[in-house]
This record gives sequence, structure tokens and C-alpha cells, in this order.
Amino acid sequence: MNFKYFIIILCIVCRISADDDWDNIDLSLVGDVQDRPGFWDDKAPELIPLQVDPRSRSSRIVGGWEVKPHSHPYVVFMLSTNGPSTWRCSGSIISPTAILTAAQCPDGSTSTLVISGVHNVNTIEETQQRRRVSSYDYKIHENYNPQNFHNDIAILLIRSYPFTETREVAFVQLPYGYKNELFIGKMVSIVGWGRTCTLCQTSSVLRGSENYVIANEACLPYHNSFVDHQMCIRTEGARGACFGDSGGPYTLSRSGPSDHQVVTQIGIHSFIATGGCEADRPSGSIRLTYFLDWIDSKLKM
Repeated sequence: MNFKYFIIILCIVCRISADDDWDNIDLSLVGDVQDRPGFWDDKAPELIPLQVDPRSRSSRIVGGWEVKPHSHPYVVFMLSTNGPSTWRCSGSIISPTAILTAAQCPDGSTSTLVISGVHNVNTIEETQQRRRVSSYDYKIHENYNPQNFHNDIAILLIRSYPFTETREVAFVQLPYGYKNELFIGKMVSIVGWGRTCTLCQTSSVLRGSENYVIANEACLPYHNSFVDHQMCIRTEGARGACFGDSGGPYTLSRSGPSDHQVVTQIGIHSFIATGGCEADRPSGSIRLTYFLDWIDSKLKM
């Protein structure tokens, strides 16, 4: 056998074997990124969640409702690993070869499994497309600060083979036409597989809620270093993102050509204010209009 072809076959076998290893992960034992050892070390005090009474676990549901399967085809489920540790996050597909997520998700990991076309993460659905990304293909913002989540944005580049667009796998639009808009008062859609309350388990199915964007001044009492490239999200009624939803997209729909609804991503879920998910305190998102030039530069690499 030609040595060149032997190497190619060997690489394919290695990749398949590695993906099989991912399939053997017991997701019931995989925590969200905030469960990683040392994650809360050196974090700003206003970002560290308070303990809440375990009896409140069933009193409220964070995140709203289970969404219709594959109604958000641009959302991906992510498993990042480093040695024996594995943690989960969300992201969005912005091109056949690029995933947008929060920097806190891949930061510190050696590789990430990205699964698109998924609704229930505990099953291997025919609609799923899986891609494994090495840390060499992480593009984490150069000024990401894990202490206060400033510049909490990253791109994972798919070098192996691109995602194929289907009814269950699609690409979300970025807000190029809204660079000067703050979206205050706009209702955004938030989806993820995070916890349904501060002390609850993460969700096996994709859940969603709708929340208003509010002025950044509303986040200042809860997050002293809130800055312009972050976006404040109202969580009145204890409805919204929770731990485990990090990296997930905040989107809104607007009429496009022929009144066709165009889904545009305007934010990335970043953090929950102290007090936990049920505390009726605003949460923070990365404002994508601030990072469009950065995204473009990384997509050209």
C-alpha cells in the first residue's frame, strides 16, 4: 500500500475512534462549564452565585418551555474536555465552518465536540452532525478576562469537513445591518440546555424563553464593571438563561424580503448576576454588534 494512502486511512480511523470515545460519555455525569474545578476562583464577587434553599428547586422553572424540536436549527450543543474533565455549553453556527460561542466554554480545554441538529442530548438522532474541534482551531478573544467576563467571545473553526445545511441544521445571521442599534426594549429569544433552576439538573431537551433587552444602567447595581460591549437582559419572573446556557445565542426575528422572517443573533449568553437564576436580577450577554469586525477577522484565518 502506498505510504501516503496508509497515513490518510490511519487518520480517518483515529478520528472515528476519537468520536466513538465521545459517544461513550455519560451526559448525566457531565456538568456545565460553571461546574469546572476552579471556575469561580478569582471571579468578581457580583458574579458568584449565592446558595439558595434546595426546597426551592421545584418552585420555579428557569428558561420557560421546551421548544419545538429543531425550531432553532442554528443552535449547537458542545462538550469540551481537558483530561478527565468534560463540561457542556451551547453555541451557534454562523457559517459551514464556524461556531460562535462564549470564550469561557472552550477556554482551558484541549478539544470540543460540536453537535448540530440536536434536540435531546441524551439520544443520538439521525438529524445530528458531529464535528470535533482541536484547541488549535479555537479563536478566543485576545482580551478575554475570565474574572469579569469582558470580551467573552470565541469562534471554533471546523477544519475537518463543513456542516451541511438541512432542515435541522442552519446558519444564523449576524447583525451587520444593525451596528448602531442597542435593541433596548426588543424581545429576544434565548435557548439552551442549561439548568431549569439554580440547583437543578441541566436539561436534556432544548428549552427557550423570551426576554427584553434593557438599558445597561440596569445591570450596574449588580455588576460593577458592566461595559458597553455587554448587553443587559431583563429576567423578571425568574425566566431566562441559567447556568449551563453559556455560549448560547440571543436572537430576534425581523421581516426580510417578501416579509420572510429573518433570525438574527444579537448576543451570546455570558453570565448570571449574583443570587442565582431565580433572583429576578438582570443577566449579561455579549453584544455582537461590538464584535463584528473581530468576527470577520477570525473567519479569514
